Amino acid sequence: NHFSKLFSNNRSLSVKGKGSFSFTGGNSDPATLKTISSMGFKDPNRVDATVRSWHHGRYRSLRTNRAREILTELLPDLMKVISQTPDPDMVLLEFDKFLQGLPAGVQLFAMIQTNPHLLTLLAKIISMAPRLAVHLSSQPSIIDCVLTPAFFEKLPPVEELTDELNSTINHARNIEDVLNFTRRWTHDKQFQVGVQQLHMLITPAEAAIAYSEIAEITLSSMSAPIFDEFISQHGNVKGCEFAILALGKLGSREMTAQSDLDLVFIYRNQNEVTASIGNRPLSISQYFARLSQRHITALTTLTPYGSLFEVDMRLRPLGNSGPIATSLKSFSNYYKDHAWTWEYMALTRARVVFTTSHALQSDIESELRRIILKPRDPKKLLSDVAEMRKRLPKKSTASSLWSLKHLNGGILDIEFLAQYLVLLHAPVTPEILANNTHSLIKSLTSYGYLEVSTGQFLGQALELFQALQNMLILTNESEII
Repeated sequence: NHFSKLFSNNRSLSVKGKGSFSFTGGNSDPATLKTISSMGFKDPNRVDATVRSWHHGRYRSLRTNRAREILTELLPDLMKVISQTPDPDMVLLEFDKFLQGLPAGVQLFAMIQTNPHLLTLLAKIISMAPRLAVHLSSQPSIIDCVLTPAFFEKLPPVEELTDELNSTINHARNIEDVLNFTRRWTHDKQFQVGVQQLHMLITPAEAAIAYSEIAEITLSSMSAPIFDEFISQHGNVKGCEFAILALGKLGSREMTAQSDLDLVFIYRNQNEVTASIGNRPLSISQYFARLSQRHITALTTLTPYGSLFEVDMRLRPLGNSGPIATSLKSFSNYYKDHAWTWEYMALTRARVVFTTSHALQSDIESELRRIILKPRDPKKLLSDVAEMRKRLPKKSTASSLWSLKHLNGGILDIEFLAQYLVLLHAPVTPEILANNTHSLIKSLTSYGYLEVSTGQFLGQALELFQALQNMLILTNESEII
């Protein structure tokens, strides 16, 4: 009775053409259960119990009277929007989880009250994209951005985004602030791209490029403060240069919402310096190994804003047994005499994403080109690629029809075909070189190394598989893909 009096002057909790709600009192209201059932919910008793639990104020977001009051006023519209989703019962339970994760509710509920269309967006995110819902529940203030027209437009150019993140980082007082500011900016931009995907405002290919640009900007913008902190501890090294090489999906600009980063750290010691100059000097190999580890830690460590990316270092020379940072000379020597065919295949997607020296970047790119353009025995190359593909299922078996990467005839097979053909023909026709798999297929086709019909078929298949994979990752929390 006390609870009902709180809303005596507010509009009735009813849904037009369906009935009314009453979640007060000690027992379930038969009329309310009937209304819930008529809206398409399969388990009205569970729905009723879930909504009743919100009034107990056990969640942080519902501890204040004002939060519970606004949510109660939103209930008819909320129930109507949820009832229009494919599985209303599941979506209500997901909304309950969303409320559990919210740090506070008044601000978000009041914003929805003022902007009713946000309720539809919220239901769509919760019902279709649990990864986005988790971010929204942890950072509900991002709803402010959703209200701006620019939120549903394509991301600005890379230069503008870089300036935006750097401006944010400039307010950091210490490295912890840098990590937190960077995480929030990165997750917010990924959230924006994800929402645009859900609304079909961008193509999956455009989303992949956007995710890749966000990751590259994050990596490069974090490097300056990481360097500054490291130099303050271990000094500087004169004449040394440092670069980060991206392989995998970042290298080819084909990232998804959950892609990890395949990185290789390369340095060059032109002046043959033996150690850094500072309070705690390190040998050159130790210096760049620890500096590289700082970058990895900055990307992977958990803060109140989560982590940024998983980092995979297995594609560096000698894999997990090799040094974290490699000198350019050692990098060149390894690929000259010791690399396996699959490592050359991985290099076809490599590109420099950060460097302290344009000269080093130019020399790395020249070295990559030299390595890939090296003539190879056609029979051995074909045998190595086929053997590598045969071995992979032992470690990475397609677990379902939706394991689009490892499925026979799936993404991995198309990538293997393109990488095999570029290693085979690039020594004669270097013009076919490209980081991106789609671009590789197009250039191989245009130069006659793939029949036109085959090239078109492979391109269309890859586009479909990547589009499905991108959307499945956004909308599914399982690891089936």
